[in-house]
Amino acid sequence: MDNKEKGRKGLKIWQANLIAIAIEIVIVVAYFALCWEAIENVLSGDISGGIDDAIVAVWFLIIATLIASIGYLVIKPMRTKTNIGLAIFNLIWVVGNIIMMCS
Repeated sequence: MDNKEKGRKGLKIWQANLIAIAIEIVIVVAYFALCWEAIENVLSGDISGGIDDAIVAVWFLIIATLIASIGYLVIKPMRTKTNIGLAIFNLIWVVGNIIMMCS
């Protein structure tokens, strides 16, 4: 173990990374559940309801990813190199999605 890991209190680096990956997986699974509802509406003939549900699913994904990314940067035990990189990638992705949705 290096000096950083010996002096670190709270979560170990691998635990923080595992929590971050678990949060991302939960967000993606919830997104697919919302998308499934949109697909069911389209298949039953309610196209406008399906589109509305799809828009809700995309906004859920954007907001949940934004909250998770800010949490990775603000919560001290979650700040590892991997999580900071994941947060920065997520923030760039969120900004790109908002720009594409609003244009």
